[in-house]
Amino acid sequence: MAIKTIARTLGAARNSVRRWLRVGAFVPYRRAPAPSRLDAYLRFVEARWQDGQHNAASLYRELRAIGFEGSYEIVQRWAKRRRRDLPTRPPSARIPSTRRIARCLISDPASLPPADRRYRSAVWSCAQAAGRGRAGTRLRGNPARPRSGRIEAVAVGGRRE
Repeated sequence: MAIKTIARTLGAARNSVRRWLRVGAFVPYRRAPAPSRLDAYLRFVEARWQDGQHNAASLYRELRAIGFEGSYEIVQRWAKRRRRDLPTRPPSARIPSTRRIARCLISDPASLPPADRRYRSAVWSCAQAAGRGRAGTRLRGNPARPRSGRIEAVAVGGRRE
């Protein structure tokens, strides 16, 4: 398959596709999680939470009194996650790199590690669901210059609305 075709399909630059093909192996960039200023005070905060103190402003005032130098927002985010029973440090919600996306979509699924296989199947299922949603409709006319100020959608096999 041509590099230009791959680039168009993925919506990536041709030079990026060339680089991915030249490397030939997927080496993800993983930033190490930075320690939070709240980490040193987690025992105190957890104990106060168990005692019934669920107000972030009060927790912040108590932390400041014992030497905490972080911001109120750190405590507020911690308390919000705790109220929702989420992990205190959320898992990475970063969008995968274009390199990882390209590798997952281009490679043979059997050669991918299990995590990438799961990611690939999730992307394909979303793409198929999106394709089914649009398959029942097609546009009539030029969408850039619609007649009578609107675009007429015509259901495939149906009648004009």
